[in-house]
Amino acid sequence: MTTTEFRTKVKVTRRSEAQKREFAAIERRARAFMVREHPDMFDADGNVVDATWLRILADLDAWAARHKVRMKETERDRDPPVPEGIAPIILARCPSQTMTTEHIRGTGGDPGFTIETSCYLKRRGLFNRCVYNCYTQYL
Repeated sequence: MTTTEFRTKVKVTRRSEAQKREFAAIERRARAFMVREHPDMFDADGNVVDATWLRILADLDAWAARHKVRMKETERDRDPPVPEGIAPIILARCPSQTMTTEHIRGTGGDPGFTIETSCYLKRRGLFNRCVYNCYTQYL
C-alpha cells in the first residue's frame, strides 16, 4: 500500500499552524506543572484531584474535540513492571506524560508523514496499571 493510499483509507489530515500552537501551549503548561512532585495529585482511589491537572486534561479534550483529533483511553503497566512473586504495588507511580513518534516513509516522490501520539495520565490504577488519554496526530 502506498502512502497516498494509506492517507486516503485512514483520512490523514495534517495539523494547521493554529492547531500546533494551541497544542504546544497546553503541552507547555503540562510540562511546567510536572516539573515538581505532586504527592496529593490523586485521591485514595487513584483519581486526579489536583485542579491544575484537571484543567489541563479538560483543555486537551476540548482541543481534540474542536479539531477532530482522535483521542482514546489507554491502560498500561507502569515502568518498570513489578517482578514476579512480589505483591503488586498499590497506586503505583506512573509517568504523567508520554509521547511516541513514528515516521511513515513515502514511495517515489511522496515524502511520507509522521504520526505523533501524546498521552497524559488520567488515572493511577491499582495493581500496577496507569490510565492515559492519548491523542494521535499526523504531522
